[in-house]
Amino acid sequence: AETALHHQGNLDYLINLIDCAKTSNAEGVKFQVTIDHDEVMSTRHSLYDTCKNMLFSKKQWIKAFDYSKKNKLKIVLMPCDQETMHLVLNKTFVPDFLDLHSISFYDNELLSLIKKSKIPLILGIGGRTGSELKEKFDYLGDQLFCIMVGFQSFPTNFKDINIEKINVLKRSYQNVKIGYADHTVYNDNDMVKNNIYAYNLGARVFEKHISIEEGVERIDYISAVNKNKFSNLIKAL
Repeated sequence: AETALHHQGNLDYLINLIDCAKTSNAEGVKFQVTIDHDEVMSTRHSLYDTCKNMLFSKKQWIKAFDYSKKNKLKIVLMPCDQETMHLVLNKTFVPDFLDLHSISFYDNELLSLIKKSKIPLILGIGGRTGSELKEKFDYLGDQLFCIMVGFQSFPTNFKDINIEKINVLKRSYQNVKIGYADHTVYNDNDMVKNNIYAYNLGARVFEKHISIEEGVERIDYISAVNKNKFSNLIKAL
């Protein structure tokens, strides 16, 4: 269950999202974590202050992670900055998996810290080429747990995702799990069918944004489904 920035800096809302993930029978929760905002956004950006105010402190993240563990949910942590990875390396944050966004493919400092952690990695590939993926596969070795297919556009048209690449990746990387991150619109009637199609092609790890109130305008709401739809997706798979 992907939370992204849907919480908008409200820790109580994030805790409620974790509850939704638990009641929908998700295996884990994914968090996008930034500690050093200045590393990822210019102070000259018009939304600098707005975005910075949506970030959690180290103590708040620990509370969210502890709550997830209490509910027996695996923690998937997407580090967006190096400071977050330093907190992983010193065991302040203890995730079950790390997740690297495709936009961070060439953030070599961040990649170096991820590799140093030896924590299983879910690699989002977005529109990356086969040669780019091979390069990361050679670099990460056995640490690469899952190659995640899918990208987010607004709205995401399933026909543009090139879902058939799952079958190609399954043949090329036989010792790595292949995943599918669904970003189709929350009211897309074909959402379950699309995920089953990905399963039939070989995907075995699935990611979907989750929301408390589906369709209510918040960050990342466009592809976030409520706990009932999330639960139905799991049952269908």
